[in-house]
Amino acid sequence: MNLLTVRLGSSMSWTLTDTYYALSILKVIFPHSKDAIEAIQEESKLSGYLRKTQDKETWRARTVYHYLCSCYFAGVAKAEDLSWIKRHLAEHSKSIANLSEYYYQARIVREYLSEVLSEGEGNLLKRPSPKWRTLRELWMLLYIANSSPEHLSTTRKKLVTWVQACQNPDGGFGYLPGTTSFIENTHFSMRILSQLRAKPQHPEKVREFIMRCKTARGGFSRRNGAAPFLDTTWHAVAALCLLEKPESQCHALQEGKFQPPEHAKENRGLFKNEPKIQRNYFI
Repeated sequence: MNLLTVRLGSSMSWTLTDTYYALSILKVIFPHSKDAIEAIQEESKLSGYLRKTQDKETWRARTVYHYLCSCYFAGVAKAEDLSWIKRHLAEHSKSIANLSEYYYQARIVREYLSEVLSEGEGNLLKRPSPKWRTLRELWMLLYIANSSPEHLSTTRKKLVTWVQACQNPDGGFGYLPGTTSFIENTHFSMRILSQLRAKPQHPEKVREFIMRCKTARGGFSRRNGAAPFLDTTWHAVAALCLLEKPESQCHALQEGKFQPPEHAKENRGLFKNEPKIQRNYFI
């Protein structure tokens, strides 16, 4: 919480990506973050910041996705947001340059637009090449393929074996087998294995690696001895959550405006009836 308190305490240092990761961390460490979440959802600083965002038409899909997640969390999602996002996707889907764009556009369509797209509009995206080099790329492809190894021209067993081979003696995971361990790769590996209903070969070493990344300043770094950041801290706490239970049981990893069942409040957002959306991941 120390790292979050410092970063959220000053709106001058906010970016949409920082905001997204900070809110994601608060979700996954609930109920320890209960007071902070209630304060954020009640006060106007975050909602004011989100309403002032500009140059949306120039945003990449990743920024659009982070904006949507943050708006739903803060309860300031607006009906016109979905209109310009549909236009944005239609304009940019023809010139997707990389896998990351495919991934975040797929998430926007599946998690926020699935029930508001007309017939035919849901086919905005083409399926990318089923080739990957790193854990991050494999996670993105697996999400796009709805966790179906067959769409990646491989089998579940081969995927599990490859991911498990990325684990190093220090307990962390590299980009691919035989490379240096980093916290984000460790998180991606846990996500992939959870989706494939498998586990790392040495789960206790995974926990040890993550805890060695914890810093005295608060938060987690990419690896032991480095500086902590919001994104690396998110990767760490999400990976720890997945070590405890499968992703399907991790309520904190579900999308949308955060409303713990015992403290649910009426949505203060501008959507009168928030669409029923299937959201399963938070990366």
